[in-house]
Amino acid sequence: MATKDIKIQNRCDHRLRFEEITLESDYISLRPSCPISSRTSVVLYRFGLEVNSETYSFVKEDSILYSDSNYYYIKLKEPDLYELPVYEVTFSTYEQYCPICMGTNYADDFIESPSNFPKTVSGPYQLIQNVEKLITTTLKSNPYHSWIGCGIKGIVGTKVPDQEAISSSIESSIRTALGNLKSIQIKNQGSNTKVSPDEVFGDVEKIDMTFDEEDPTYVEVFVQYHSQSGSSYDYTQLLELTNLRAH
Repeated sequence: MATKDIKIQNRCDHRLRFEEITLESDYISLRPSCPISSRTSVVLYRFGLEVNSETYSFVKEDSILYSDSNYYYIKLKEPDLYELPVYEVTFSTYEQYCPICMGTNYADDFIESPSNFPKTVSGPYQLIQNVEKLITTTLKSNPYHSWIGCGIKGIVGTKVPDQEAISSSIESSIRTALGNLKSIQIKNQGSNTKVSPDEVFGDVEKIDMTFDEEDPTYVEVFVQYHSQSGSSYDYTQLLELTNLRAH
């Protein structure tokens, strides 16, 4: 039997909610941060109150930034002369411009099911999620469970001699983090908690690092691992090690 966890990685709907939007100097133009993909998805608010859709329209604008898609901005039918009015907008944008998922189609945030309960994940999907959370969480950032997390972020800002040293430090941090996960899960298996072998971490099969040829401060980390039941999975993380240039 598998345990359950809240599902944090979900398909992104590319919908930006209650984004602050500034009224321009002409007192009628409102431009969102990225293109509107569906005009019917737009809900405009002024000081927290929904604005009647009949009081504004959409104007297509040729933009160098968004030359591969139609870019619409909102245009009020009457000037708003109030000093610094507060506008917010909810709307859907295109996948390639979505700031939530960055074009990946997946967002790390929990959503509610139709029954108003958070969606859950179990079995192998829970293991995949646990590995991702562990690698991307800063070690000791959780004061109640200091073992949770990885020491990768602690590397940023330190001076290291070469890429081999960076790779060794990253690999060591990841192996330690995943080893902690395995130890806790095996401990839980020995208690009254029903833990499925599909969600228990087995071992690391391979960890590879690929540095960007043009900018070696960017490194892609590839982790291949298997569950206790033997199923194999992999995870990729792009790291920006801005301050790690060798001197």
